[in-house]
Amino acid sequence: NLRNLPAERGLDRWGSLSIETLLHHPPELLVFASYRDADASLANAVLSHPALETLAERVVTASVPAAMWSCGLPNSLDVVAVLEEAAEKARGARTATLSRADEGAAR
Repeated sequence: NLRNLPAERGLDRWGSLSIETLLHHPPELLVFASYRDADASLANAVLSHPALETLAERVVTASVPAAMWSCGLPNSLDVVAVLEEAAEKARGARTATLSRADEGAAR
């Protein structure tokens, strides 16, 4: 099951989750909503923060165009497929990590 960390922190819609909170509660899956990502903005600048980039290198990521899930259009259902695939990758990564930890404990 996927959990929505920002929602668990009381954020909805366009609320901002701090990088510090995200790093303190590292996800297994990090979902980015791309919206005008070529435009210069503070919102886009934070996505290139070194700590966030490092986190994104360590966890499974998915990128979803914001328009696919912000307007309730029929193509919003396509997001479900993107998130299901990403969640499967995250579960696979978790299983691999647990297997490596079990191997290390057995030694």
